[in-house]
Amino acid sequence: SNCFHGTGHRRPSTLKRRDQRPSPYAYAKNGLYLEDLYVTPDARGSGAGKALLRRLAQIALEKSCGRFEWSVLDWNEPSIRVYEAIGAEPQKEWIRYRMAGEKLAAFARG
Repeated sequence: SNCFHGTGHRRPSTLKRRDQRPSPYAYAKNGLYLEDLYVTPDARGSGAGKALLRRLAQIALEKSCGRFEWSVLDWNEPSIRVYEAIGAEPQKEWIRYRMAGEKLAAFARG
């Protein structure tokens, strides 16, 4: 049983420094990441989204995850209000990056 990956406990990563010693940043607690939550229009306002988030929070704790994270588009005010109402906090210090398509392939090729 794992969360994001691993056992939910601090464990060494396979990251190595250039001198082949383990990286000092190689230990971390797992987390649960929700890629996308969609509630159909007819179910909005019924508590369905909150119930789904609560169940995922329970799973995160069952799996010894240290956090539960997700993303939301900045214009999705109704969802943002729900997330803040349940106690979630925006992580404003993080900037999300994405690489896809040809840029991803070119970078992977070196």
